[in-house]
Amino acid sequence: PRAEAQAVASRVLGTAGPLAAELTPHGPAALRRRFTRALAFCGSVTAVLLALWYWKGLPAWTWQAAIVVTVAAIPLAADRYRSLGHTTAEGHLVTRWGSVVRRHVALEHEGIIGWNLRRSFFQRRAGLVTLTATTAAGRQGYGVWDVELAEALRLADQGIPGLLTPFLVNGGPAGR
Repeated sequence: PRAEAQAVASRVLGTAGPLAAELTPHGPAALRRRFTRALAFCGSVTAVLLALWYWKGLPAWTWQAAIVVTVAAIPLAADRYRSLGHTTAEGHLVTRWGSVVRRHVALEHEGIIGWNLRRSFFQRRAGLVTLTATTAAGRQGYGVWDVELAEALRLADQGIPGLLTPFLVNGGPAGR
């Protein structure tokens, strides 16, 4: 149960502050990205199955089932967007992502040994980046998915002040 998980996490962290902190939701570009990824894949599969049914005699239930999956992808994409969030609270980077398996991480700033900024072609076009806090423990890195570049740089500077300063020009990114 969620309450039990929060109680255990509070005992481990020594404080409930990072877990109770209000997360900053990600912007409309992240919302569009969630829906585009879900519907583009499902819609493409549906279109291929529909074409195979029309020209090659594939059973009709295949494309009909694909339509059902496409419709089911809509609330899943909305839930994936709702679960995105991040903040810094009481010396911790707090991030959340996922839908069916939702992850909520509170990583102490002292445990962060570096940052990775990664942008796919589509993230770059949307103005988004994935900021990964690198650590020597656990999964070795914890991501803040599909966040605006300026916000990612702000989070990184709060986590390890001055680390990214040599790579910035006039307070912004040095290059694309």
